Amino acid sequence: MRKLLPYLVSAGVIIFIAVFAPFLTPFDPYLQDTENVLEPPNFSHLLGTDIYGRDLFSRIIMGAQITVLSSLSVVISVSVIGVIVGAFAGFIGGKTDGFIMRVGDIFLAFPQMVFAIAMSAVLGGGLFNAALSIIVIAWPKYARIARSLTIAVSKSEYVAAAKISGGTDFNILKRHILPNIIEPIIVTAALDIGAVIMGLAGLSFLGLGAKPPAAEWGQMMNVGRNYLQIAPHIILAPGVAIFITVAVFNSLADKLRDVLDVR
Repeated sequence: MRKLLPYLVSAGVIIFIAVFAPFLTPFDPYLQDTENVLEPPNFSHLLGTDIYGRDLFSRIIMGAQITVLSSLSVVISVSVIGVIVGAFAGFIGGKTDGFIMRVGDIFLAFPQMVFAIAMSAVLGGGLFNAALSIIVIAWPKYARIARSLTIAVSKSEYVAAAKISGGTDFNILKRHILPNIIEPIIVTAALDIGAVIMGLAGLSFLGLGAKPPAAEWGQMMNVGRNYLQIAPHIILAPGVAIFITVAVFNSLADKLRDVLDVR
């Protein structure tokens, strides 16, 4: 467990910054200063300023709140929905199970990012719609994992004993099945955090996610791409922030998988 501690601390620091971002920014991340446009990194502005003279360091910190917390919300929503649907299908079985899994297969047939782009465009963009599009396309993976684990656990002796003793389906699912399938779900969710961060940032970069003046990392890269040659810092700063955050959560997920020894 000690090997997991540095990764937990690193992820905890990022989440702490995201939660308390408004109190950690040295400048107002939305305050425009036309006299200090496209300043390179300096002592006053550690990461420089953008095309409106806004402090990039402050916007990166505020962007952590939008990007990281939104991504965590998406992963939690997807995993909860998928686990509930998959566990129910696996436990009930029969035609209900077959119908739910066929619906999941329909969503799995679409490339995830292509579907998210199309759905976000149809809904009119925005961070909420971008998050919703990822939730809609991503739940079947968790449902399949939960279903297969539920079927396996349902065959165990303690579940059979619970049924004989008169336990309701709800209580059996809550007390005997869900606690025994949660570890693989946690590892899968941890592995998906980085992918969701990339997905939301990618949609925002394409103009289908967060809208200006939101300090969202993907949206900041979208604005900065037109000034890459004359002011590369305004696209490098959010790009490095995404890279570090994804690397931290991916490393945490890998180490978590080793600790839980999920096969």
